[in-house]
Amino acid sequence: MVVTIIAIILGLVMAVGGVVPNVANGMLQSKLDPVLNHPEYLRVQVHPEAPSFTLLGGDIAYTEVDAKRFTLADFPVEELQLHVDKLSADTAKKPIALRQPTQGMARIRITQDGLNRFLQSDTFRTLLDGIRKRQALASQIDADLTDLSIDLQADKIVFKGQAATMGGFFTVPFEVSGRLRLGSERQLYVQDVHATALEQPISDDVIEAMLAALNPVLDLQKQISSPDMQVYFRKVSVTDDYLEFTGEAELKKLPG
Repeated sequence: MVVTIIAIILGLVMAVGGVVPNVANGMLQSKLDPVLNHPEYLRVQVHPEAPSFTLLGGDIAYTEVDAKRFTLADFPVEELQLHVDKLSADTAKKPIALRQPTQGMARIRITQDGLNRFLQSDTFRTLLDGIRKRQALASQIDADLTDLSIDLQADKIVFKGQAATMGGFFTVPFEVSGRLRLGSERQLYVQDVHATALEQPISDDVIEAMLAALNPVLDLQKQISSPDMQVYFRKVSVTDDYLEFTGEAELKKLPG
């Protein structure tokens, strides 16, 4: 998300060059609006490097983006606050290139209702199929997961659903709860896991196998970070209604 917004900012700088910031703010906002699927609220502020009063040259001191209630790839986001630090781009190069690395800090809030809507989406089903193909344990589960839901509680996430086998003839209700923690700046993990199936506790060895399959999916070092972009978690919070992440991204090179 941070990379997408930075790319749009650079594209605008390259296209409009010497416009004044107030005009650029409106133009940038109109560019971001469809990317974020028309959020209910969107504010964009671009601050050029002093003493310049235009965006000519591709130098921006910092950029702020505030957006509320929008979706990205079927994923509902309640609130996004983004601050992109000093941005210096060589607009003469093709493709456009950063003169120096840039950093962005983001706070993202997701509600329980938004998470449950995402669980019903085609995007989530595709994601689940991908996990099954990559993870040995998941691929061995010959069952269709239905009636999935998430219940957010104070410092706890409860995941519920049914595993339907034999074409839906036999269903097994299950519930898994755990606490989301920062293992490092780049890794989330789940701890204090409790799981039941047919209201009976699931054995510890099965839970350990589940975590072995799940936790690598939450590892940003493997899933998102690359030599050109590093992503860092700073804080994760779970309340009775929402899940909130605060993180940073350092971008050394724009995607090709």
